[in-house]
Amino acid sequence: MPLLRIVRLPAQRKEASQMEAPFEHQRLSRQKFLKAAGLAGGGLILAGGVPQVAGARPFVTRRAAAGPSLANKTVAITTPIDVEVLREFFDVQRKQAALPGNGEKITVVDANLDTVKQHTQVDQMIDQGANAIVLFVLTVPGWEATVARATKKGIGMFNHSASPIGGCTQNVGLDQRAAGFAVGRAAAGWIAKTQGGSAQIGLLSILNDPQLTLRSTGFKAAIKQYSPKSTIAREAFAQTRDVGASAAANMLQAVPDMSAIFSGGDDPGLGALTAAHEAGKNDPKKFYIGSCDGTQAVIDEIAKGGIYQSTWSFIFDYSATALQRDIEKFLRGQKVQPTRIERGRIIYYGNLKAFQKFANSPQAPANQKYFSDPAVMEYSNIALKTGEPPLDAFPKKKKK
Repeated sequence: MPLLRIVRLPAQRKEASQMEAPFEHQRLSRQKFLKAAGLAGGGLILAGGVPQVAGARPFVTRRAAAGPSLANKTVAITTPIDVEVLREFFDVQRKQAALPGNGEKITVVDANLDTVKQHTQVDQMIDQGANAIVLFVLTVPGWEATVARATKKGIGMFNHSASPIGGCTQNVGLDQRAAGFAVGRAAAGWIAKTQGGSAQIGLLSILNDPQLTLRSTGFKAAIKQYSPKSTIAREAFAQTRDVGASAAANMLQAVPDMSAIFSGGDDPGLGALTAAHEAGKNDPKKFYIGSCDGTQAVIDEIAKGGIYQSTWSFIFDYSATALQRDIEKFLRGQKVQPTRIERGRIIYYGNLKAFQKFANSPQAPANQKYFSDPAVMEYSNIALKTGEPPLDAFPKKKKK
């Protein structure tokens, strides 16, 4: 995601063109931890009960819907875990659904990291007559039969998990490697400026899905290319704040001179922030945290100019809006393309205001052009198979 101003990038993906290291700093304070969400009785939870995220942005422009009212339609969302990025995502979906002329009901279920429970919950959604179902799952194998049963009943199946699921009405993927590479290049620039070109680095990787693992792969590639004297001193699995905090604390204890941590996701990155502060790492000239997701919680930290210095935003406000608009098209009997990829921008202190002006207003008339900007998102008529890399649907843009 661009730097001091929003610019249209060329259609062909070039990692280096989207990455630049920031070096302006102020101090920051800690973010409060998210409260874990429970699930009562395995039933559906009304999305109206999903909490508003602190610092979340209201939409000031309300665009009219393009078709008949959807007030009698239900969209059910299944999520395996309660994390900041998904809370924000669902909130944006609900705002799109609330626009005049839409009105579809959105329900959200949290499976609390229980795959069996998540399958049961989706079966309930199908049996209870949901008109469309949105899948966020940790691992994609084993979902094809459920998808087939739903689509046979005329239910739209929209998958926004890290990897595709074959047979879905639409799969949405992310350019994961480019995200990690961008943050890695920014970290390398900081290392060159403040650490003499060499640093001990810790990685908090997400390993449950091969696509999410590409974030760390991209980061490592950037460090190898732009900071070859630096070392990946420790790597651990982390997907939540508490695990990220514990893993980062262990890293900092084992490698006291560690000066940078990359996290595959914002939530474990926020945990690393807590651990770093507890270890006395408060100087942004001496410690660097970067991650991927672009949640508001991390953007708020970057705005304070402290040791949390960058994140890659997939511009999820736009992805959530596009997803809900595509669901609305399906509910109105219109054609929906089977694949979409979401790209993004790197965020740091120096470009934050310009980024927020663009990223926080997906409903603004002036920003509708970004829904057809391949630097932000792109559609394909190529349907993906289960586990297939999302970039396979965009053969001209695959990394060679």
